Formats: sequence, C-alpha cells, structure tokens
Amino acid sequence: MLFWGIQALGYEDRPFLPAVIARGRKYPLYDVTVTIADMENIHAKQEEIRQKWGTLDDPVFESYKQLESLKETHIIGTFVPPRNVLLGPYPLPDNSDNRGYEIRITARNGFIAQQIHFLKVDGKWVMAEKIFKGPKAEVIQQFFDPQFPRNKWGSW
Repeated sequence: MLFWGIQALGYEDRPFLPAVIARGRKYPLYDVTVTIADMENIHAKQEEIRQKWGTLDDPVFESYKQLESLKETHIIGTFVPPRNVLLGPYPLPDNSDNRGYEIRITARNGFIAQQIHFLKVDGKWVMAEKIFKGPKAEVIQQFFDPQFPRNKWGSW
C-alpha cells in the first residue's frame, strides 16, 4: 500500500505523537513541510474574534495573524523513505473528550491534507482519519478505529 502522511502513534494513552511516514514509496520527496492545526484551539480563537469584532474580518487582518499563530509548521526538507520523522508530542486534553487536527503536508511535487479526529469512547481514545489529495480534495485513504462512532453514511 502506498501511503504518505501522518500516522498517529500512542494516542490510546496520550499524548498524540504524529509521525511523518512514507510506506511503499521508493523515491525521496523534496522540500517537505508539515503544518499542524489544532482545530479546537482555532475554533475557540475564531469565536473570540467574532465576539470582539462581530466578524473574522477586522480592519488590520489581526484575526488572520492570530489564527495563523495557532498552527505549527515543521520543515522536514528532503524526506528519503523508509525514514520516519516524529513531530510532537501533541497532548490530548484531560478536560475534553474530543480533539481534531488538520494537517497539510507539502512537497515540491504537490500536497496532501489530512484530518485526524480523536474521540474518547468508554474512557479510551479512538481515532478516525481521512487523507485528501489534489485541488478537488479527493479522499485517497481513510481509517476508523472500530469503536469510533460513525454517521449513517459511514463517516464522522
């Protein structure tokens, strides 16, 4: 199976340890950058900005700068398989039962986007993920822990 993206390691017991991996690739990727956004923090900041300004479009683009500051960017450079690169840790919260991350991985030849959602079910963290590629955001891979609740369409 060809796979390129973030793999969540160790999330059952906390913290979430994202690892950049490339399974099934033979050739290197160049100029690799990984941006990780904790969506709960971003949604909280968006609401704070809306309360202050009534919109996300304040006059001096302060809201954009604040939202961008909540993302973490990791410059990997040249990535040669079968190398793995650990990023993090990213702690899963004690005071919440869910956490979502949006991850964008760019390389010289394109990008992928990945959504990872953690949910606490019966006291244990479970995970679902989707990986998207290209301008049409085609889903190229998805994974759900068996205990992860899904809607009637089989998604979260």
